[in-house]
Amino acid sequence: SRPSQEMCIRLLWMNEEDRYSFGVTFHQIEPSDMDKADIPFRERSIVFSPLAPKTYLGKVNNDVIYPPICVCWTGSDDWKPGCGALSWSPKSMNVPTLNNIQNPFSALSFPGTSLVPIEQIMWVLEPFRLCKEVTGKQWRPFGSGRTSVLSKNKNRDMLNDAKVSQARTVFGRQLLLATYINAELELLTKMCKGRSYNCIWWIEKSFSYQMLLNMASNLNLPYSCNAAAMGLVNAVYVDRAPQFSNAGTLPHKLWLFHDNTSSNMGHVRKSATPVLSDKLTLRSRDAFPAFFLPRLSSAYDHPNPTLSHPDHYKFYLLQSLYNETIKSFGSAGRLIHTDPDFNRLGIAAIQGQQVLLLFGFQSTYPKLKDLC
Repeated sequence: SRPSQEMCIRLLWMNEEDRYSFGVTFHQIEPSDMDKADIPFRERSIVFSPLAPKTYLGKVNNDVIYPPICVCWTGSDDWKPGCGALSWSPKSMNVPTLNNIQNPFSALSFPGTSLVPIEQIMWVLEPFRLCKEVTGKQWRPFGSGRTSVLSKNKNRDMLNDAKVSQARTVFGRQLLLATYINAELELLTKMCKGRSYNCIWWIEKSFSYQMLLNMASNLNLPYSCNAAAMGLVNAVYVDRAPQFSNAGTLPHKLWLFHDNTSSNMGHVRKSATPVLSDKLTLRSRDAFPAFFLPRLSSAYDHPNPTLSHPDHYKFYLLQSLYNETIKSFGSAGRLIHTDPDFNRLGIAAIQGQQVLLLFGFQSTYPKLKDLC
């Protein structure tokens, strides 16, 4: 409900110190710090499609890469409930940190905080697929390298048992934090759903459109995290004004007539009465209802491009991501009950396409055909 959303945003987010102590914060590396971050950048190639429009939300001067995203939280090497820290420290989880980039907690005097590449935390949710991609090491289930219980070398058996126990402990700490991060993203989505504009206003300060697209398209993150990012980008950037459902809904009755009169400028007069061309086909540019922002709209000249972008190419990057995800169903044969995480991603992509269609962003014959 709206009162619950407002209460959550007041208690958990509006105060910066409360926000940092309650949860994990997300930070996209700035271009000025890229040389300092010793982690690879991901290529962003979908913008080079021949169908790419000239302008769209999220277009930047350098569309070649997605900057790395890091997470940060209050941690302790000896964590226990009530110690004042959110979770275990990166050191106690054996995950790398970016110590050469300014820590966002530095001005708030929070102990035990460091920037950690998000992939280094989240891979544990899908270790078979992501362990080698992220850590460079092949995933081995705990105990798979243990010697036989009948081995005569008891010291070696005890050493192996100790290593397995320690690895399982570290893995469990990381798994708990990764699950928490997904839950946090889902909570933020619920806080913004239903066009709760006060919550949206606060959340979009911390999660840019580009950052959420970055997370949603990152194949080195678990599918559940991709899906959570898709849900958040829909709640914060798509399902909000100036978008309205059933954009350009067709009327039940339509009076047709030929309007062949010409204006002084020599072209067909555009009267105030809507007229359908008798040559209109499915491939015509205006055949389907499409989102557009009229000049008289209060959002037309708004400094926030989320509000002022004027045409149905606004969410081109998001639309392309959804299309690519949905098309991978058949080729990979992945939408099956044995892969619930990928199914969750598929559901998020289909729901996202449904919203884009509802608001008039799937508004041309090529776009609709690309859905099939």
